[in-house]
Amino acid sequence: MTHRLKLFYLYRFLGESFFFVPALWPFLESRGLAPAEILLLNSFFCVVVVVFEVPTGALADRIGRRPAMMLGSLAMAVACLTYYVSSSFAAFAAAEALLALGLTLMSGADSAYLYDGLADDDRASEYARREGTASGFKHAGYAIACAAGGLLARIDLALPYLVTAATCAAAFVAACFLREPSHVRRARGGPRVRAAVSLVVRSDRLRYLIAYSALVFCLVRVGLYLYQPALRQAGYDVASVGLILGGLHMLAAWTSHRSGGVRATVGEHALMTILPLILAAGYLVLSQAAAWWCVTVLVLQAAANGVYSPLVKDLMQREIPDSRVRATVLSVESMARRVAFGLFTPLVAAAFGAGGLPGALLASGAAGLAGTILLIGLRRREPREVARAEVAIEPPS
Repeated sequence: MTHRLKLFYLYRFLGESFFFVPALWPFLESRGLAPAEILLLNSFFCVVVVVFEVPTGALADRIGRRPAMMLGSLAMAVACLTYYVSSSFAAFAAAEALLALGLTLMSGADSAYLYDGLADDDRASEYARREGTASGFKHAGYAIACAAGGLLARIDLALPYLVTAATCAAAFVAACFLREPSHVRRARGGPRVRAAVSLVVRSDRLRYLIAYSALVFCLVRVGLYLYQPALRQAGYDVASVGLILGGLHMLAAWTSHRSGGVRATVGEHALMTILPLILAAGYLVLSQAAAWWCVTVLVLQAAANGVYSPLVKDLMQREIPDSRVRATVLSVESMARRVAFGLFTPLVAAAFGAGGLPGALLASGAAGLAGTILLIGLRRREPREVARAEVAIEPPS
């Protein structure tokens, strides 16, 4: 498993190293898109992700984790090449669809691969620690890509897309050398989507975790759209924004790697309350001023971001009793949080229109605070011991 882990970490490092993030908005404007069209592209991306999420998770359960991860990286490489050569809204929409397809093929499949690979060697108890390290590699790759992407954009706004395509192709090669967990190969077949949805519907704990993940994801993800204008208002140029975003994700990488220690020190229940509160409070503070010191607020939010994914994924994995639906259930969670973000974005956009950037930041913080209070109330009503719902699935044909 040691060799397989190293390859998996490499795949995570390369898989979402998006060099184009710091140059996203100016690149699309340089190709003739209006701000309204750019926002419409994001909405289209969210819709495509929601449509693809569960079917691609079921596909990973049926054909295997490794093939799904390979196809995902390949689709994202093609998407970035499509961005590079595009100059019309329709062409960019096609690129968004390919990128969404690639992300959904990877979503769930990679975490399921790690859990099942460890289970093959009777090491499933190591999942939380290994997921934290893997998430750290993902954040590190994203951090380096952001820092380098801002510098590449100074040369040519399209160049980061070309470099991202090459990185995704390298992730595809890394996935080719991974070995599928043996018990996953034996477990293919059966009606996974129906069984996975039934498991989620019948499990109070899974539904709570999905709602929690949706809240934190919305607060993390909206930063992708609010950080850049906030940093620009504070006086940072595109290259500086890229370096700052890179530094924030490097911090997230470190906290992901150390997430097990954080959980042991703070406590699982307390940590689940603290993470959304840090994110919400950060937006409330930023809504009052845009100055150079705002980076310190983003540092705290980046640390919360790093702990979030390993925490939620480990809690989710504990509640899935059958690996034949593992990737599908994880995809249901991913779909739910993306649906939540798709509903959250118009509210933030409306607040932006009414009150500018401070209004959008204030709305994000207030929504995060209200959501945290609601989830605390729901958690207090949960029984101390929650029995895992049984999942009924037909034997492989």
